[in-house]
Amino acid sequence: MEDVSSRIVKKAIGLGCQDAIADVITNRSYQIRFAQNEAVIGNRWREATASVFFVYDKRVLASDIKDLTQLDAAVERLVKIAKSSQKNPDYAGIAKGPFRYARVRPDPKVLSLDEGGKYVEAAIGGATDQGAKECAGSFWKYEDEHFLATSNGVEAHDHRASLYLSIRALVSLESSGHGIACATKFSQFNPEKAGRKAGRIAALARSPKPGKAGRYTVVFDPLIFGSLMDQTGGRLGAWTVMAGLSPFGKKIGKKV
Repeated sequence: MEDVSSRIVKKAIGLGCQDAIADVITNRSYQIRFAQNEAVIGNRWREATASVFFVYDKRVLASDIKDLTQLDAAVERLVKIAKSSQKNPDYAGIAKGPFRYARVRPDPKVLSLDEGGKYVEAAIGGATDQGAKECAGSFWKYEDEHFLATSNGVEAHDHRASLYLSIRALVSLESSGHGIACATKFSQFNPEKAGRKAGRIAALARSPKPGKAGRYTVVFDPLIFGSLMDQTGGRLGAWTVMAGLSPFGKKIGKKV
């Protein structure tokens, strides 16, 4: 796929673009969804797409190409759209390469994993051992390759793979718990532990009672705290601030 990303860049430059970036992504992922304590569906993905960034006379366009068999026509269409868009007077170009990137090699045991049923069973077993009556969720094996090329001398390749399992355990309709397992190394993937956590929380939530209004010390689960930090970090980005989508827009230069 290296030649595809380079071909996109060369085509865009040949059509008059000053800057061009192409990131071709191949996705080879696998999913099992489970409900009522058993697997209900399996899915496999084998797809290749491209994310592109073109600049024509300070007219900036970012888009995706879903069908790589119609590459030239897609690039021509996107450059035509870029030509008709408004100029961005603040555009300052892209970084000049080449760059050196850390080489990350995926775990061969994760790459070779072709069946995830026993990991689903382990998670369900962990939850039911803690008192859960019913479980649902999904197991994923992710594998992505990125082939990057830019008009400023950058060429790079990245290959990653990981495992992920999410489980929701229920003791009753009012009492549930959630657990996840995720890892890039096979030896660190523990779906049974995720199931035990989900089942334990569900059991602790049995027979909930109304709380009293007041001030309380809150202990955030890593899932909740991670989501909070993700949302906060995303809104600290320059683009969200400039677009008026960030609550930190009036905090520039100030300590938050």
